[in-house]
Amino acid sequence: MFGVVESMKNKTDDRNYKKRFEKGFKKLCSSKSTYQVWSDCMALFAITLANQSILPMTEDKQFKEIWDKREKEYLRIINSYSKNEQKLFPQMFALIVEELEERPNQDLLGELYMMLQIHNKNAGQFFTPYNVCEVMSKLTFDRKELGKTVHKKGYANVYDLTCGAGATLISASEQCKEMFKKYNYQNHVYFVGQDVDITCVYMCYIQLALHGLAGYVIHGNTLMKPEPELPKDLENIYFTPIWFSDVWAMRRLFHNQDILGRKLKHGCSGN
Repeated sequence: MFGVVESMKNKTDDRNYKKRFEKGFKKLCSSKSTYQVWSDCMALFAITLANQSILPMTEDKQFKEIWDKREKEYLRIINSYSKNEQKLFPQMFALIVEELEERPNQDLLGELYMMLQIHNKNAGQFFTPYNVCEVMSKLTFDRKELGKTVHKKGYANVYDLTCGAGATLISASEQCKEMFKKYNYQNHVYFVGQDVDITCVYMCYIQLALHGLAGYVIHGNTLMKPEPELPKDLENIYFTPIWFSDVWAMRRLFHNQDILGRKLKHGCSGN
């Protein structure tokens, strides 16, 4: 009997991905601050996803330069840790993937950030609890208007100008999922986030990518460069993998848009 109970406890512990992540994270904090380790984790995870996403586009010179620069940054960060510490990063990333596969309706990275007490109290940096974001999305999400836009254009977009870890965008995606029960909402709605904090950009990007959402996250000051005025330089934009899917490539081509979804003045998109 005790053996069965112990076995069940071990299985429960194995599935407690957040605790296992915390355990691995603390092992990395012996010689660096918790904020530095967290920033490094998010950078490594985001660069892994982002570079894999744009890899098919690297025949283009601009994408190749971006890929090379991010790869160089990845190597700089990972080489600042010992060989044993380096092994922890893919394990921790796998735990994030597993947790979101089992419980996607959450702001996992925002919760971990607060749980590990990394938030900057002096800068007033706190993430809105996910349940509050859910309520806000339900109260403000205009399903009728979204439906009209999708019916007219074939797609719509959701934009968060101060995205943080992406909780608002994730909760909005859940509203889209409920709305488009007969269709795959991932093929009809794309999500755009923007933040001045690069670590927040990484966090939001990782979560959008792992939720299978089309879109991108911009590193930039919303007051100086709002989303409608997207920069020509793609270096500060992190595209999710599904943004390059055939469905979204065809949508941009049909609407005569470039890789960002900007209207082209002449000709057609090369996607």
